[in-house]
Amino acid sequence: MFSAQVCGHVCLDLIPTLSSAPSTLPGALHDVGPLQARPGGCVANTGGDLHALGSRVTTVSRIGSDEAGHILARLLTARDSAVHTLLTEHQAGTSYSIVVQSPGSDRTFWHHPGANNSFAVSDVNPRASDLLHLGYPPLLAGLTADGAVGWLDLFSEARAAGVTTSLDLAVVDSRSAAATVDWPSVLARVLPLCDVISPSRDDLISALGWAIPASQRGLVDAARALLDRGVAVAMVSGGTVGLALAVAERHRLAKSRVMLANAAEWAGQTWWMPAPPVSATGTTGAGDAASAGLLYGLLTGRGPARSLMTAAAAAAHRVGDAERLPPYGDGTAYLTATGPFRMPD
Repeated sequence: MFSAQVCGHVCLDLIPTLSSAPSTLPGALHDVGPLQARPGGCVANTGGDLHALGSRVTTVSRIGSDEAGHILARLLTARDSAVHTLLTEHQAGTSYSIVVQSPGSDRTFWHHPGANNSFAVSDVNPRASDLLHLGYPPLLAGLTADGAVGWLDLFSEARAAGVTTSLDLAVVDSRSAAATVDWPSVLARVLPLCDVISPSRDDLISALGWAIPASQRGLVDAARALLDRGVAVAMVSGGTVGLALAVAERHRLAKSRVMLANAAEWAGQTWWMPAPPVSATGTTGAGDAASAGLLYGLLTGRGPARSLMTAAAAAAHRVGDAERLPPYGDGTAYLTATGPFRMPD
């Protein structure tokens, strides 16, 4: 089995239990339920889920020297046995998100980037694994500074060493510093160096301004458009709409160590997977779980259909509020009733 290194964004998720949509009227007081504190962000979620599935995983991220950092470090080490490298930033606090989700609605994040803004390319050894997964560049200000030259150098060095590069985005907040980045220009240079990408529909709309209908066709077209920009494997998630997977031709896959052995099985295919029916208790981490499912399929040599099914099932486990994904084992826990479906060329 190939190994993975997950690096980038990490935070402490604070999740109050809500019975109804909260009001923000001044002076109001609302009775709420218990508070959950969980490791969050790509490093905690995708890294932790890959480890739970059965992959060999290491992670790299930054936290502050504050109490939130101590709590986050303790939660991460107590949860799993993956090797988490938590670099301490003394000039910034630990990143946290207050996750606001009332029943029957999608979540909203009140997010403080904190030490993530100091995450640097020098934090990462791009040759330390077979696959390098980078999470949430829109929330890593240091990575996108100076035209994202550091990010480009990181992926260039990884690719030169034969390491497969993987990327997940995040929604670009129009009121944040990330909105001043020329994302179409940055991604035009990064994507040819990116072997795997697993953004959400909302990520792409906010970063690239694409008009992506919330439909099967919308997700499929978006995934194929990412191939046109140089990516080898693109999975786009759309919540209840499902997931779309598009794969480039064999010559592009051959540039990736992880995908080279199964290039013939993956090449030139497009798939769509409906979201498995599940009683939703929360959507936090679902996209990261889907990314982990896809990457687990690649790391273990599974085909595109089974990898996409694993991605969808992993997301469904998370939506069902699984504290921890079940091990992949014989795959029984990652079977779905329907799909995936191969799309015509």
